[in-house]
Amino acid sequence: MFSKFSQAASANFVRSEERYYLSLVLVRELGRRIDVLKDNPLIVKFQDDEIITLYPDRTLLGKFTIPVTTEINRPYYEVSAEQLQRFASQPVAYVKVYFSSDKVSEEKMGRDELGTFFDYEIRNKNLQASLMEPAKCINQ
Repeated sequence: MFSKFSQAASANFVRSEERYYLSLVLVRELGRRIDVLKDNPLIVKFQDDEIITLYPDRTLLGKFTIPVTTEINRPYYEVSAEQLQRFASQPVAYVKVYFSSDKVSEEKMGRDELGTFFDYEIRNKNLQASLMEPAKCINQ
């Protein structure tokens, strides 16, 4: 989905009975631990400038992998059927991933009224459209 500095993410959709989720796999190199809590939203802006806000299904504490300098977070954000239709019909242009941590002091993050975040403009056309086909497929 994106790659910026020492961070990258991939995403896909998961269906559990009649519920849908956006599975985001966020990988950070040489960073400090971050936690994705239930009240940390994911803001998605589509190419047509529509914005949706998703929230994680549960709290996810940061997980370190080997080597110790790599961290992987895998939150599952709840997606409504209507939101899934947006993913199927419009490329994603921008994402803002909110998280909780009192130990991150990187210049690559931002803060606003909703909390602390990393944001990513998705410039690659293939990456922008990468969730359209999975959204169409899982919605069938």
